[in-house]
Amino acid sequence: MKNLRKKLTSIFTLTVFLSLPATASFASVTIEQNNLFPTFLTNSATTSAGQTSDSVQIKTLEITTGNTTSKIEYCLLSNNSDWSVDIVLAKTAVGSGEDLKSMTTRSGALVGISGSDFQNLDNNKPKDPYGVLVSRGRILHTDSASCDALVFTADGTAEIASLSITGTLSVGGKDYTINAVNHTPSQSASTITIFDQSRGSNVGFNYGTNYIVQNGVVKKIQTNINSEIPQGGYVINVIGKNDALAAALKVNTAVKYSLTLKGYELKNIQAAVKAEKILVKDSASALVASQLSQADNTAVNRTAIGWNKDEDLILVAGVRCDLTTLANIMIKAGAVQAVSLNGGASSGLFVDESYVAEPLCDISNALVFKENLLTK
Repeated sequence: MKNLRKKLTSIFTLTVFLSLPATASFASVTIEQNNLFPTFLTNSATTSAGQTSDSVQIKTLEITTGNTTSKIEYCLLSNNSDWSVDIVLAKTAVGSGEDLKSMTTRSGALVGISGSDFQNLDNNKPKDPYGVLVSRGRILHTDSASCDALVFTADGTAEIASLSITGTLSVGGKDYTINAVNHTPSQSASTITIFDQSRGSNVGFNYGTNYIVQNGVVKKIQTNINSEIPQGGYVINVIGKNDALAAALKVNTAVKYSLTLKGYELKNIQAAVKAEKILVKDSASALVASQLSQADNTAVNRTAIGWNKDEDLILVAGVRCDLTTLANIMIKAGAVQAVSLNGGASSGLFVDESYVAEPLCDISNALVFKENLLTK
């Protein structure tokens, strides 16, 4: 497994030319070298769900809070094994919901854990994630300019970094800022959002003006319709008044967009998911008591990932506690670095066809791990 690296400083711009079909840091995870998209797409033999592996252990620790002592189960993924990592979307579409067991097993993974937080309060709206989701060098979702994220790179490292994504829509010789990708916009704000094939068949809501783009050209304009996303193309959704853009985006107008990720080359990212909180840094709690909210100090089901001094990954889920206790659990499990992920009713961990912690609801996305074995 690779040693931890400092955050990269290069800037990579992915330009999509639509003239074509278009208290925390982390344990390293060993990945096949020189393989751009190693996750589940190699010729190596793999352990599938249901096969036993010495690389995965379910361990138990005790933690005392006040007068109460609790036993906590967690999963340890050995650094001596070769793991591929990926983001799995519920029903293969941003904004959908699916059982963690189903998401893990259908992807052929051995281990699955709840990923980023998502919209789960209104059943009439898509279950949109929050923050950045990247899979195999592709931005699946973003709703903000930057966020702390857990990043697994293609050369075998895992690390925490602040991911910053900017998007630019170019039409008629002018550039416009893209506010989000595959995220349901607010009806009360002026926004430009891109919806591509990762969203599924439709944009998922029926307001704003949609510009349907194929082969780099606006083919159709629809207002207040849950528009279909064309195969090989995408939809530009515009909310609010933007006279200049409306004047430029006409049927048969050429258009292109670009997404810029500061700090990494997209092709070098296996998976990236928003981190809720940095819990542990250099084997000590990274939490500052004065900065914790009431929600942080409330006992709910929690999820965390970290790594120990041997760079074995530590996965915890379904533990009902506050954030301070969660950080202490990760430290007692041996974590030198750790972060929290999506918790509450969504907190879950599935290992080798069995739940260590079962979510109380369907989830929007999951982080999954598959072991690669050398082919004899």
